Amino acid sequence: ASNCISANIITRTWTVTDACGNSSSAQQVITLEDMTAPVFDFTPADQTLDCSDDYALEMATATDACSGVAVTYADSESFPCDGSRVIERTFTAIDGCGNVSTHVQTISFLDTTAPVFTSTPEDLALECSEELPVTEATASDDCGSVTVTYSDETVQGDCAGDFTVLRTFTAEDGCGNSATHLQTIVFTDNTAPVVISTPADTSYQVVAGQSIPVDLPEAEDACDAVTITFVDVCTEQGLGGYAATRTFTIADDCGNSTEVAQNITVTFALGCDDPAALNFDPEAMAGDGSCLYAG
Repeated sequence: ASNCISANIITRTWTVTDACGNSSSAQQVITLEDMTAPVFDFTPADQTLDCSDDYALEMATATDACSGVAVTYADSESFPCDGSRVIERTFTAIDGCGNVSTHVQTISFLDTTAPVFTSTPEDLALECSEELPVTEATASDDCGSVTVTYSDETVQGDCAGDFTVLRTFTAEDGCGNSATHLQTIVFTDNTAPVVISTPADTSYQVVAGQSIPVDLPEAEDACDAVTITFVDVCTEQGLGGYAATRTFTIADDCGNSTEVAQNITVTFALGCDDPAALNFDPEAMAGDGSCLYAG
């Protein structure tokens, strides 16, 4: 006979009697045993929650046709990513004879929320000669760790010394949720070129067909190349030559410029400048009254 608490044993005696009162009997043993598992009347539904949420235990209930039922549960956890957690809660209903039913509830605590920046660098306006700074941002996440990285994109302006660096910070948590912040760093060329050396004041003597030499100043710019142009303005002029001020303009690509001046004195080679004269001097820039003619 079974020893489970819901088993019942019936002993049935069968008796056969004839007309004269003679009889025989036999016994039948009938065992009524619980062989059916309990049935759940309530099971909590699967849950999908934010990783920061709380979830109160909901207990399953079950009944059995023959005896009482004990319902217990056991949890197993998995972590699909840093910040998310999945619980598989197995409810077990067992009756007095050891018949068992199970139900699995899945409770998912998922990180679906992007990190939040807690500090970000402000936009900057710098001279083009300054170094590109290292800036930092910080971020936090409600469930897991956060990694903050950045990448730079350079946008050229209207001239070589004007440009903008677009720095994009990306904060990403362990489950791939991300947030971005844009910092704008503007570089501007507002500084004129610096003169290293200026040609000294000088004098030239020139003959016919000879151009006046040009001695350029030396200069440099913090951000780009320089262009040097000049203009000569006469200050004195006579038969034997002239004096002039040569003004050099040194400019960078963004239009910043510096001017320096050089004083130049030019004297002409004198002689007979008339081709018809016997003593014509082809190098004479101006006549000195010395021409001689055939009689």
